[in-house]
Amino acid sequence: MEHDTNVTPLKAGLKYGVMLGIAMSVLQLVFHYAGLNDDPTNPNVTNAILTTGLTWIVLFALFFLGIKHFKESNDGHLTFGEGLVTSLFIGVISGIISAIFSYILFTYIAPDLASTISEAAMEGAREGGGGDLGDEGEEMMENMMSTMTSPGVLSTITLVTRIVTAVIFGLIGTLIQKTE
Repeated sequence: MEHDTNVTPLKAGLKYGVMLGIAMSVLQLVFHYAGLNDDPTNPNVTNAILTTGLTWIVLFALFFLGIKHFKESNDGHLTFGEGLVTSLFIGVISGIISAIFSYILFTYIAPDLASTISEAAMEGAREGGGGDLGDEGEEMMENMMSTMTSPGVLSTITLVTRIVTAVIFGLIGTLIQKTE
């Protein structure tokens, strides 16, 4: 089997980041249309375990395979730094794709989903806050929740979360595969 010896962490990150971004977007769409994560006011433990488990499996598999691709393309050598940088590129690229998809999802495909999340958060704040927030407190909380669950903020959270995930899964994948 012939290997491409010109693979850099950026090239591996780009290739696997695009694959991961598309895979996560498709998975999010499947979960949405299957109704597996659309009602935060009435969470289903089985659905949560299923969606979280599948998400983590896909995330770890593509981070691991991206690092492995880089390693195999470099004659089986992988330093800790190379693995982590490859993983970060995968995370940033896939995070950008997923953030764009999340924006489209919350703006055009399921605009009611963001408001459902906001309502569930408001209900949690009421229950956790010990009851009545008063008119001013209620209005302030509604404004804050409306801002925090806007498509732009939810997309930004998606990007940041993917980068954090890249560090965690990248560390694990790199430690398993590093040679030096």
